[in-house]
Amino acid sequence: MSDDRDLYAALIGPANASYYMAYRERAMERGYAPLSWHWPAFFLGFFWLLYRKQYQWAFIAFFYPYLAGLLSTVPGLLGVDGLAWPTFTVLMLAFRVGYLPVHANGIYYRWARRRVEVVRQGMRNRPGDQAERMRAWGGTHSVAPWAVGVALMALSMATMLSPA
Repeated sequence: MSDDRDLYAALIGPANASYYMAYRERAMERGYAPLSWHWPAFFLGFFWLLYRKQYQWAFIAFFYPYLAGLLSTVPGLLGVDGLAWPTFTVLMLAFRVGYLPVHANGIYYRWARRRVEVVRQGMRNRPGDQAERMRAWGGTHSVAPWAVGVALMALSMATMLSPA
């Protein structure tokens, strides 16, 4: 495969490009996305995913607490009382503190790699169009996290203020 460094750089955009390009280089050398800690994913999780246009993972991160809540009822269904809250806590910590921050770089790298492959396949012999498509597809979305955050706060306030 040819060197796709320019396409990756166009997809990543200027925000923290050197960080993500260095991770890409490590992944390319190893042949897989290595585990690494990612502080923005640890602190911001869902909002970092929106910012980096990882909408599929943002969807998963948004609905994971509901899945964890559902799964935390299983011990009660099996006749073991008092484990719903500890089960929920362990499931949430496993995802928010364990899985997401450790896999965030890999998630982003695999997403970028798939995008590069799609553009290479669909736009052969058109490097200018490829780079332009990557810039349109990638970069960051600074409005989405704020818009979703404000919408969630407004929804929260609306439910608190509505009469019972």
